[in-house]
Amino acid sequence: MHNYPLRLVMGNEFTQYNLQSFKFVFRRHCIVSFILETTEWVLFMDADIGVVNPTRLIEEYMDTKYDITFYDRFCNWEVAIGSYIVRSSPFSRKFLLNFANFESQLPQSFHGTENGAFHAYILETIAPYESRNDAEVCYSIWEQSQNYDDLYLYEACIRLVLGSKRIFDKVQILRKGTAWVRDIWITGSQWSFDRDFMLHGMKESDRSMIPDGFFSKLRYIFKPRFTWYPPLTNDLDMTHCSTGDVKWQYDMRFQIPQSAIEKRLYVLSRQIERKRWRLLGQMKKFL
Repeated sequence: MHNYPLRLVMGNEFTQYNLQSFKFVFRRHCIVSFILETTEWVLFMDADIGVVNPTRLIEEYMDTKYDITFYDRFCNWEVAIGSYIVRSSPFSRKFLLNFANFESQLPQSFHGTENGAFHAYILETIAPYESRNDAEVCYSIWEQSQNYDDLYLYEACIRLVLGSKRIFDKVQILRKGTAWVRDIWITGSQWSFDRDFMLHGMKESDRSMIPDGFFSKLRYIFKPRFTWYPPLTNDLDMTHCSTGDVKWQYDMRFQIPQSAIEKRLYVLSRQIERKRWRLLGQMKKFL
């Protein structure tokens, strides 16, 4: 529609490299670094991210002052690694390749794979050197982590050390709620055409098609946390994508005003911030 090339990459396309030594979640960033050798820009996306508003453009989020743009996840305090915008440069290619190799530094604990590793990697590669000396307790938490609570505490600790800093020379981290994508389930699958561009968390295994009526009320009581409902009433005809005449047939039950979405996100952001500070109170156990 906007003449963006879409490349679905298979790992066996790069048999000249020893990629099988990487876990998949790290291998894919290695592959992006190789693709950047022949491509100027890449929008990397998890497979469960989808566009809901085709009138928006990726260029809205491309900032030429930075080689890589990451963003804060809304549902917690993580820096998301499931989608980023990257410009080809020696720095960006090396940054992604070295992150893939960072897999070897995972502790023998509940480490959170790439999500946990990415926070340590940011601290050790692009954060001010003096801040790394303040992270000893964060690494202690990571090395002793046994569950998600410990993992989230470690990530909260790293973000505490980083402070409010979001600009790191050639890397920027967008504030919560200001990126091109957010989780679909945090607003009960409701979204705004005037606000949203892409939605994350649309795994087929979590998809629900329960119709309206009596049982639709029960679904909100018994649904799993990550359940989502399709924003479209019909699948897109992919054969028409290149011509731009695809019919987007929306389920209007899930479209609500931008102001309503913003209000819900604001309330959620305050809840998350209170949870973060309560969790940080547990750091004393690791001192």
